[in-house]
Amino acid sequence: MALSYRGDQRAKFVSPGGPMHAFFRGIRDEWRPDYPEGTIQLDGSENTLMWRELSDFLADLAGREVMNWPGTKGAQLPSCSEALLSCSAALFNECFKPNKPLTPEQVVGGAGCTLLLEQVVRVITDPGDVVLVPVPFWFMFATIIGKADVKLSPLPASANQSAEQAGSFIPADAAIKEIESLMVWSESTELAWQRHIDELLRQQKRPRALLLTNPQNPLGQCYSRDYLCRLADFCERNELFLLSDEVFALSVHPDTCVPFTSVLSLVPGTDTILKPERVVVLWSVSKDFCLSQARVAFAVIPANEALKDALTSFSMSFRISSLADAFFVAFLSPQSLLDSRFRDIVGSGEGTLGGLGHIPRWFVDENSLRLEDAKRRLEARCKRHGIAWLQADAGHFLMLYFGEFLMRVLPENKFVAEDGCALEKRLSAHFLKHGVALRPGSPDNVPRPGWFRVTFSRSTEYMQEAFGRLETALHVDNILETFRRD
Repeated sequence: MALSYRGDQRAKFVSPGGPMHAFFRGIRDEWRPDYPEGTIQLDGSENTLMWRELSDFLADLAGREVMNWPGTKGAQLPSCSEALLSCSAALFNECFKPNKPLTPEQVVGGAGCTLLLEQVVRVITDPGDVVLVPVPFWFMFATIIGKADVKLSPLPASANQSAEQAGSFIPADAAIKEIESLMVWSESTELAWQRHIDELLRQQKRPRALLLTNPQNPLGQCYSRDYLCRLADFCERNELFLLSDEVFALSVHPDTCVPFTSVLSLVPGTDTILKPERVVVLWSVSKDFCLSQARVAFAVIPANEALKDALTSFSMSFRISSLADAFFVAFLSPQSLLDSRFRDIVGSGEGTLGGLGHIPRWFVDENSLRLEDAKRRLEARCKRHGIAWLQADAGHFLMLYFGEFLMRVLPENKFVAEDGCALEKRLSAHFLKHGVALRPGSPDNVPRPGWFRVTFSRSTEYMQEAFGRLETALHVDNILETFRRD
């Protein structure tokens, strides 16, 4: 029996040849110690560096009646418990430094940022509208936005770069400088974006919002306060909502060059002309608390009651589960259910996250240190093999540039026969042939081929296996065999 057009498109998404088929197949085939022939998955953003501590905490909770704990009592609101909204508001006030203290009434919960983003888009757009996004960006945004019958439109990197220039490899220093420029506001950026919007309007397509990831995904860098202020002004001049995805906000590395600044901290009338009713910030526990697929997320709507009410009405259909709700109330609340192991670790509680109890502050700080250590190990391997990388401020991954490496090891005529995008695709397949999946930059709209996003936030044992496979894949003889002219 035939499906609807929408059903057919969704089926193609995960079927052979679809954009997510290889990813789901890879999850089923992932390496583990008792399955050594499995594939090493460094193309996602899983962080397992704090899993032992989380397991201990879960084991402690298992011996208690957590579902009946007093901290979980109180009103059950459409999206989650009142207690969880109170905990989340306290977290935002302490970590995101909003220009005014937030109350639980300004937060809406939901079963994951993906669903929350889709529903936010539904309530601020009409079918056929456009959501703008600076390049590069997470490739799944197009699918999420598309579910609301809205088009995602990439904003050009610059008013000067041609498509022909962007399709070729260049030396690493130039490639790094080029991609770092994406994190700096310039007149060229503003001109290119304004021309893009003007062209959409000429085509009678209405830009309705600008979607930003900060810290940036896939680049792993934080936008400066100056950049955010200028971007916010740009949104106001073009009557755009500013949707800020800040899911890596608490995964900032200690050696960061640019500190994290939340859009919530911008002061209307002082930092920016953007009206606060245009602002929505999204965050989830998945990345910062090492619990991918936990499906606990929040939308902060500081000054738009109608938007909050509309989103709340949708949230009844994607409510946070009661078990996850109870766990995170226990995890975040001032009366956190901590056993003696955690109290010994954090001592008397000095330097804790305000009213969030003991474990989150220690957890965030320790996770940050482990992320930096893991990043340094990957950087050392890259240096050994002459692979350039983009300095990361936050997140679970590094952007590695293989363009110069291929220029160094491949015959010159190979670059005449194939452009950089084709070579990047073949290199991705080459890594997979050697049992390790890396994320090529092209699906994330990285403006130049040769960049790969590589996750480093896995266990030492997992990364040792990954390094071994990568070293085999990067051996010159193996590279030449893969790229030999057919």
